[in-house]
Amino acid sequence: MRQQFTTMTARLGRMPSKAQPIIEHSWKFRPEISHGFYFVKRSATGNLPVYFESGRHPNSLPIVTIRNVSGNAQGLLYDICKAIPQIKPDRAKVNSNTNTIVIKGDVYEQVLHVLQTAF
Repeated sequence: MRQQFTTMTARLGRMPSKAQPIIEHSWKFRPEISHGFYFVKRSATGNLPVYFESGRHPNSLPIVTIRNVSGNAQGLLYDICKAIPQIKPDRAKVNSNTNTIVIKGDVYEQVLHVLQTAF
């Protein structure tokens, strides 16, 4: 955190005021940032909300969707990408409006296994 503060200060050329915090947005996964808390709520029957959709066109990739994520969905996505090396960060994203995770690729079984061991 101290290094990030000094690089931001060097970029600005002045000390930031306390009234205007500097927030650096990045689409890349950053392991040094705290991931916070997250939870995936199971359905009434005890199943995890992980869904598989095959590609609509012959050349498109299948899509795995994780719904009902409470808390920090970006942190959950980072931990899933860390546990499953097949998932590349450019093929996974978080929909912040619905708080769902969308992953392109045939990784349904691996994601389900990771979530079953964690939740």
